[in-house]
Amino acid sequence: MKTPVRTGLCIGVAVLFVLPSLPVAAQEPVSPLYEGETTLDFEPEEIDGNVASPDATLIGGQRAGRYSSLIRVRTGFAAELVKSVESL
Repeated sequence: MKTPVRTGLCIGVAVLFVLPSLPVAAQEPVSPLYEGETTLDFEPEEIDGNVASPDATLIGGQRAGRYSSLIRVRTGFAAELVKSVESL
């Protein structure tokens, strides 16, 4: 029962990989149709050389704060170590 299902699944996956690689029928490119001649007339615009910039000042960076570590290393575990060795 598993073999036909597995075979069908393998064939289906193979078909999915092979189909995109098959050559597609070449289509003729569609050229746009223009009726007559189109003329675009833009009104003259005055351009000045000023650069627009924001009204605020950027701060160079944040100050690095010193935080104490949240991890505390245990120093008094010798008694528990001896108990675990005695239980062996």
